Amino acid sequence: MAQSKILGRIKKTFKTVSPKQDKANKNDLFSIETRQLLPLSLVRTREIIMRDIRPVLKQYDLTEQQWRFLRVVAEWQQADASLIAEKACLLSPSVTRIIRDLAKREYITSHADKNDKRRLSIALTAQGKQLMSEAVVEVNQKFDDLRQIVGDEKWAHLLATLNEFRDIINQAKARDNASDDSSDDATEPK
Repeated sequence: MAQSKILGRIKKTFKTVSPKQDKANKNDLFSIETRQLLPLSLVRTREIIMRDIRPVLKQYDLTEQQWRFLRVVAEWQQADASLIAEKACLLSPSVTRIIRDLAKREYITSHADKNDKRRLSIALTAQGKQLMSEAVVEVNQKFDDLRQIVGDEKWAHLLATLNEFRDIINQAKARDNASDDSSDDATEPK
């Protein structure tokens, strides 16, 4: 039920097919072209963008995941593994592997948090800061080139729309989870 509410809000806010098409296609699960499927469209767009970024990362012997990890650490200056995983969209096993690999290459340091020994605090080393200061210039130039192709207004609009889209979904899920929790409480014996 919660999922249908979320899907309804998404459809209402970000309609990809006309109401006439939507009604006609309810019984045909494959009636929407893959070009109209949001997940595939996002992946395709990401691939077009990363096609220009990957050669820069390769030049610095970094994977996309390592780049995202380093980018988050550089932004936060010091962060724990769970924050990095969240902000860089990485799974915990990947974060563990990346920490090991980047520490071995002396790009980061990691140590147990003073207040919570279970948490790792991660920061860039001088070598890691040097790497990022060089690589970020080249990566940002590639993004600037792409922004020039698309146009500043469309670029900003896309970012704003994607952020709004994510916020709407997160808020809807939080409300649905809260209502599910409160209905569970109402049915539990006291």
